[in-house]
Amino acid sequence: MLLRDIYTFLWTLLFIIPGIYKSYQYFMIPYILAENPNMDSSEVFEMTKMLTQGVKLDIFVLQISFLPWYLLGIITCGLAIFYVTPYQEATLCEAYIFFRDKAIDEGYLAPIDDESEVEVEHVEPTIEDLH
Repeated sequence: MLLRDIYTFLWTLLFIIPGIYKSYQYFMIPYILAENPNMDSSEVFEMTKMLTQGVKLDIFVLQISFLPWYLLGIITCGLAIFYVTPYQEATLCEAYIFFRDKAIDEGYLAPIDDESEVEVEHVEPTIEDLH
């Protein structure tokens, strides 16, 4: 996370627009590290570049969509922030999952082998189950 902030700061020194661009390019780093804590920093930066390729504007629009919620928080003297911030974080997590799955489907990323995943068998309910 510190490395991400340093890189973003250095890109911002060049000019503001490259800094904003890089902040959206590095947007997925916290989520990647939460899912893969043993991943090397160079791999994390490469993965976030692949995940955000072509979707930086979508992430920007998603973040801007929370602006009215934060304005509501200002109007309510900060009370709305208590439910807006978790809602925003959950939405951004779902965006990461969506973009990760999309990259896996398109072949940019290999699926992560998770041995703890359990197969769920679908069983049709019978009439006896309903009584």
